[in-house]
Order: sequence, then C-alpha cells, then structure tokens
Amino acid sequence: PCNDKDIELTLGRHLQLIGGQANLQAALTIFTRLHRREAQGEADTPCDNREIELAVAGCLTEMGRWQEYDALDLCTEPWAHYTIDLCHSIRYFREIIEQTGNMNESGSVLGLAIRYACQAVGKSNYRDASSFSQLAHCCRACAQLPLGCRQQFGIEETKEKIDSWVLQFFDEARRLEPGRIEERTYSEQWRNKEAAWLRAAEQMTETSATATPDLTVTPDL
Repeated sequence: PCNDKDIELTLGRHLQLIGGQANLQAALTIFTRLHRREAQGEADTPCDNREIELAVAGCLTEMGRWQEYDALDLCTEPWAHYTIDLCHSIRYFREIIEQTGNMNESGSVLGLAIRYACQAVGKSNYRDASSFSQLAHCCRACAQLPLGCRQQFGIEETKEKIDSWVLQFFDEARRLEPGRIEERTYSEQWRNKEAAWLRAAEQMTETSATATPDLTVTPDL
C-alpha cells in the first residue's frame, strides 16, 4: 500500500482491466483495503467515498460474487447518485447472462436491471452515455424473452418495438460520447457471454412463424 487513494484505485482498475481471477482478486484486495481505511477499519460498514464503493462493487460484479455485492448495501434511495443505479443495473444484467436455462427466472432479474438502468438515465438528466448503453443492452435481452416473461415487469410492447428502442439508445450513447467505440476495447468476456445468452434465448423462444433476427453482437458500445 502507498496510502495514495488515486494511485491505488488506478492500479486496481488496471488489474481489473487485464482480467483473470488472479488479477481480479488482487484488484479486489486493493479496493477492499481502501474501503476499510475509509470506513475506519470496519470491513462491513459503508464508507462515505462513492468512488471506492463503486470500485469494490464493480470488481465483485466482474467476479460474479452476487451475495457479496448485495452485502455492500449500496444506497438505493431516490437521491442516490446515478452511477449507483448504473452499477446495480450492470450487476443484475451480468447475473442474467450467466444463465442460459431458465428464461422465466431471467425475466425477473432482467426487470431489476431495466429499472435501475432507467433510473440511471433519468438521474443523469439524460446526459450519460454509459447509462443509455446499459439500457440498450438490457432492452436487447428483453426483446428475446417470451411475451409472458416481459409482461412480468410491465413491458407489453412487441419485439420489433423494443428492438427500435435498442437502436435509439445506442445511437443516443454515441451522440453523447462520439469517441466511445474508438476508446473502448471489446475483448471483455461478458460480451461473449451476452452473445451466448442471446443465442440461447432465441432458440428457446423462436417459432416457425418468426423470422430469425440478427443477433450478432457488434461493438455497439
């Protein structure tokens, strides 16, 4: 430890970007140490530094450690910063794409991912590209669920209508942050899992009367 929060956060994020369980665990160790320091030595006590809390939460999400994420007890109050809602949405979305067998179960979790993504968009005053991109990813998954699953969380629209939302949300993210595609790398493992989930969802819901959609996951955002 160097007792410099910015340096330690940067190192942790670098390890997280490299990926792999060893690097993710090292990043989590750094973030957890920072969290404990901010919380006056209490490991399970929320600290007042949102940047550190989100770093811990993001790392746990990458590792698929959902129970530990939920134990962080990040604020879900209406006044919470939009980045917390975005973090929650990503957490639930990542849990969904780890599953390929139970579309009904995916529907209930996806409803939470969509709700938090919508809240992030609204709280950011419709100015955050990441929030729009996250909402697009959630809606793209939603479009592949059977109508009965979508209705569980209040979405009655047709697949075609939802697909049009996906395009609009991705377009808005690009408008807000034009250099987004060039600046990001697209080797993240979760994108491969998303593509596999979409293919599995299509196979489970398609009928002979439904044209097969193009589910190629391009580097949208």
